[in-house]
Amino acid sequence: AATLFTAMRGAYLERPRRSVGVMAALSTAVGAAGFGVLVYLLWDEPTLVQRRQIWRLLGEHIADAPMVGNGWAAFWRHPQLHDDPLLQRGSAHGSVPELLLGGGVVALVLWLVVVGCAVVGTARRAWRSPDDEAWLWLAVVLFLLTGNVTESFVSWFSYNWIVLIAAALRFGGRGRIRSLGGAALGPVSGAEAGPPESPAIPGTVRGA
Repeated sequence: AATLFTAMRGAYLERPRRSVGVMAALSTAVGAAGFGVLVYLLWDEPTLVQRRQIWRLLGEHIADAPMVGNGWAAFWRHPQLHDDPLLQRGSAHGSVPELLLGGGVVALVLWLVVVGCAVVGTARRAWRSPDDEAWLWLAVVLFLLTGNVTESFVSWFSYNWIVLIAAALRFGGRGRIRSLGGAALGPVSGAEAGPPESPAIPGTVRGA
């Protein structure tokens, strides 16, 4: 992924206008293909089989209140959700089903906004200034996002969720803030503004 990212950035710097569409299509295709291969390889793994069964059982409870859910941290606070032995494993084993169960579509949308800000912000930072800090934040965000697929990290105090929020706050709004508060809105120095004009005197021609 890092190699592909670096190669696309190099192509963009050489031909920025022509390479945007190609890079977007290529990155989408490679990401979708990689995810599909990973799911295919792990589909019959016992841990993924059990998780699919847990998500299927939770789907019946999610359907009871799809928009607003059954209440925050519903998986732990409602014993009736643990009627099946597989639901007694301690969590929903996935942030998405956990959010849909507790807060419905409303909570999922809010979560996606935070995750989107974190991913887009760190990727944009690595694209524009690929230094050690940028690569570290991007790698951490992608790692934590992968963990959210098969584990629950939202309805309780978790470093995973806290770091994603920190990444969203640190990098998510930087581009917008710059566009609103760039050089055009900053103070103008005396050299740039030029010397102040003297007031015009009646009966004289300015510049004479």
